[in-house]
Amino acid sequence: MLLSPAITFAQDTTVLVQQARRFANASFRNDQPTIIKMTYPPLVEMAGGDLMMQKSINDKLEQLHKQGITKVDGSIGPAGSFHNAGEEIHSLLPEDITLRVKGGVYKSRSYLLAISKNGGKNWWFMDVGNMPQNILYRLVPALSPEIKIPAATPPVFVADQP
Repeated sequence: MLLSPAITFAQDTTVLVQQARRFANASFRNDQPTIIKMTYPPLVEMAGGDLMMQKSINDKLEQLHKQGITKVDGSIGPAGSFHNAGEEIHSLLPEDITLRVKGGVYKSRSYLLAISKNGGKNWWFMDVGNMPQNILYRLVPALSPEIKIPAATPPVFVADQP
């Protein structure tokens, strides 16, 4: 009985990381229906709805291709602590992003804010590494003050080895 909270926490962490990886992989594969479905609904609404968010994703991908980026990849790190915030649970996860260009890759780190309204069974996500604080608090007014979001790291170029 005493181990029950620890087991529940481990299961919740596993579910969170699995869903965060699904969201990130959808982003890397440009699986727009999954991206939009797993994005925090107020962010989708702020973007103008599903169709406008889809256009925004397409515009961003077009910009990346114009900059010579041929592939986007990455990985999700371990989930941070869970924080209760009103009816929501929040957690922060690091996301390492790799952008492939001719001759090498650019690597950077950003952060996903995970939000659940059903006790951690399902999670929504949004990249908050470069999000202005005023926008973040407009989207998530009950954001736990215990969550400290580090700034995203600027991309670092790593040349291919000959």
